[in-house]
Amino acid sequence: MSKRIICILLLVSSLFMIGCSSLGNSLISNKANDPVYSDDIVDIYFVKLFQDSSLKGNGSLTIRIVNKTDNNISLLTSTSYINDNFAVINFPTFVNVEAKKDSSATYVFNYSSNNLEKIDDVNKIEMSFMMTTENKADMPITPKITIFDTTK
Repeated sequence: MSKRIICILLLVSSLFMIGCSSLGNSLISNKANDPVYSDDIVDIYFVKLFQDSSLKGNGSLTIRIVNKTDNNISLLTSTSYINDNFAVINFPTFVNVEAKKDSSATYVFNYSSNNLEKIDDVNKIEMSFMMTTENKADMPITPKITIFDTTK
Protein backbone atom coordinates (compact mmCIF):
# COMPACT_ATOMS: atom_id res chain seq x y z
CA MET A 1 0.00 0.00 0.00
CA SER A 2 1.17 3.49 -0.65
CA LYS A 3 2.00 5.76 2.25
CA ARG A 4 -0.85 8.07 1.26
CA ILE A 5 -3.48 5.32 1.56
CA ILE A 6 -2.00 4.16 4.85
CA CYS A 7 -2.07 7.71 6.22
CA ILE A 8 -5.70 8.13 5.16
CA LEU A 9 -6.66 4.82 6.82
CA LEU A 10 -4.86 5.80 10.02
CA LEU A 11 -6.55 9.21 10.01
CA VAL A 12 -10.00 7.69 9.51
CA SER A 13 -9.44 5.11 12.27
CA SER A 14 -8.16 7.83 14.61
CA LEU A 15 -11.20 10.01 13.95
CA PHE A 16 -13.46 7.01 14.52
CA MET A 17 -11.80 6.22 17.83
CA ILE A 18 -11.95 9.87 18.96
CA GLY A 19 -15.68 9.79 18.31
CA CYS A 20 -16.01 6.46 20.12
CA SER A 21 -14.10 7.70 23.14
CA SER A 22 -16.62 10.46 23.68
CA LEU A 23 -19.35 7.82 23.82
CA GLY A 24 -17.46 5.51 26.14
CA ASN A 25 -18.93 4.24 29.35
CA SER A 26 -15.66 3.27 30.99
CA LEU A 27 -12.41 5.23 30.96
CA ILE A 28 -9.07 4.88 32.70
CA SER A 29 -6.55 7.57 31.86
CA ASN A 30 -2.92 8.12 32.75
CA LYS A 31 -2.47 10.77 35.41
CA ALA A 32 1.31 10.30 35.59
CA ASN A 33 3.39 11.58 32.74
CA ASP A 34 6.08 8.90 32.93
CA PRO A 35 6.80 6.67 29.94
CA VAL A 36 5.96 3.00 30.33
CA TYR A 37 8.97 2.27 28.11
CA SER A 38 12.04 4.24 27.10
CA ASP A 39 15.15 3.45 25.07
CA ASP A 40 17.42 5.31 22.63
CA ILE A 41 14.79 5.08 19.88
CA VAL A 42 11.37 5.71 21.46
CA ASP A 43 9.45 6.70 24.56
CA ILE A 44 6.06 5.02 24.89
CA TYR A 45 3.34 6.45 27.14
CA PHE A 46 0.05 4.94 28.27
CA VAL A 47 -2.71 7.49 27.59
CA LYS A 48 -6.04 5.76 28.23
CA LEU A 49 -8.01 2.54 28.28
CA PHE A 50 -11.69 2.78 27.45
CA GLN A 51 -14.77 0.99 26.21
CA ASP A 52 -17.38 2.31 23.83
CA SER A 53 -20.84 1.10 24.80
CA SER A 54 -21.61 0.37 21.13
CA LEU A 55 -18.66 -2.05 20.83
CA LYS A 56 -19.66 -4.78 23.27
CA GLY A 57 -16.80 -7.07 24.22
CA ASN A 58 -14.19 -4.71 22.79
CA GLY A 59 -11.92 -2.21 24.45
CA SER A 60 -9.58 0.46 23.19
CA LEU A 61 -6.09 1.38 24.33
CA THR A 62 -4.41 4.66 23.41
CA ILE A 63 -0.65 5.07 23.61
CA ARG A 64 1.66 7.93 22.62
CA ILE A 65 4.97 7.17 20.91
CA VAL A 66 7.81 9.69 20.87
CA ASN A 67 10.45 9.14 18.17
CA LYS A 68 13.86 10.21 19.49
CA THR A 69 15.72 9.48 16.25
CA ASP A 70 16.50 11.48 13.13
CA ASN A 71 14.65 8.91 11.00
CA ASN A 72 10.97 8.32 10.39
CA ILE A 73 10.03 5.02 12.01
CA SER A 74 7.16 2.55 11.94
CA LEU A 75 6.06 0.38 14.86
CA LEU A 76 4.26 -2.90 14.31
CA THR A 77 2.65 -4.87 17.12
CA SER A 78 4.68 -8.02 17.70
CA THR A 79 3.01 -9.75 20.65
CA SER A 80 0.33 -8.69 23.10
CA TYR A 81 -1.17 -10.02 26.31
CA ILE A 82 -4.22 -9.21 28.42
CA ASN A 83 -4.03 -10.39 32.05
CA ASP A 84 -1.01 -12.56 31.14
CA ASN A 85 -2.94 -14.38 28.36
CA PHE A 86 -2.10 -13.99 24.67
CA ALA A 87 -4.41 -11.49 22.96
CA VAL A 88 -4.73 -9.92 19.53
CA ILE A 89 -4.18 -6.18 19.82
CA ASN A 90 -3.20 -5.09 16.36
CA PHE A 91 -5.39 -2.38 14.92
CA PRO A 92 -3.94 -0.14 13.66
CA THR A 93 -1.49 -2.65 12.24
CA PHE A 94 1.40 -0.20 12.43
CA VAL A 95 2.05 3.36 13.48
CA ASN A 96 4.29 5.80 11.60
CA VAL A 97 6.15 8.39 13.64
CA GLU A 98 8.14 11.16 11.99
CA ALA A 99 11.69 11.96 13.09
CA LYS A 100 11.85 13.84 16.42
CA LYS A 101 8.02 13.90 16.69
CA ASP A 102 5.32 11.96 18.51
CA SER A 103 2.18 10.18 17.45
CA SER A 104 -0.79 8.65 19.23
CA ALA A 105 -2.33 5.32 18.34
CA THR A 106 -5.57 3.79 19.56
CA TYR A 107 -5.62 0.00 19.46
CA VAL A 108 -8.87 -1.97 19.49
CA PHE A 109 -8.96 -5.36 21.18
CA ASN A 110 -11.52 -7.99 22.05
CA TYR A 111 -11.38 -8.74 25.77
CA SER A 112 -14.33 -11.16 25.66
CA SER A 113 -12.13 -13.60 23.71
CA ASN A 114 -10.03 -13.79 26.90
CA ASN A 115 -13.14 -14.77 28.90
CA LEU A 116 -13.50 -11.33 30.42
CA GLU A 117 -16.97 -9.87 30.85
CA LYS A 118 -16.20 -6.14 31.00
CA ILE A 119 -13.37 -3.69 30.41
CA ASP A 120 -12.95 -3.34 34.18
CA ASP A 121 -11.80 -6.99 34.22
CA VAL A 122 -8.71 -5.98 32.21
CA ASN A 123 -6.00 -5.64 34.85
CA LYS A 124 -2.89 -5.74 32.73
CA ILE A 125 -1.93 -5.15 29.10
CA GLU A 126 1.51 -5.98 27.75
CA MET A 127 2.79 -5.47 24.21
CA SER A 128 6.01 -5.66 22.24
CA PHE A 129 6.72 -3.86 18.99
CA MET A 130 8.88 -4.41 15.91
CA MET A 131 10.38 -1.22 14.55
CA THR A 132 11.64 -0.25 11.11
CA THR A 133 12.94 2.95 9.56
CA GLU A 134 11.51 4.57 6.45
CA ASN A 135 14.19 2.86 4.34
CA LYS A 136 12.98 -0.50 5.76
CA ALA A 137 16.04 -1.03 7.94
CA ASP A 138 15.06 -3.31 10.77
CA MET A 139 15.49 -2.01 14.26
CA PRO A 140 15.28 -3.96 17.51
CA ILE A 141 12.08 -5.56 18.77
CA THR A 142 11.14 -4.07 22.10
CA PRO A 143 10.91 -6.35 25.09
CA LYS A 144 7.44 -7.08 26.44
CA ILE A 145 6.24 -3.70 27.76
CA THR A 146 3.67 -3.39 30.51
CA ILE A 147 1.43 -0.68 29.09
CA PHE A 148 -1.28 -0.85 31.75
CA ASP A 149 -1.24 -2.61 35.12
CA THR A 150 -3.61 -2.34 38.08
CA THR A 151 -2.06 -5.34 39.82
CA LYS A 152 0.93 -3.41 41.16
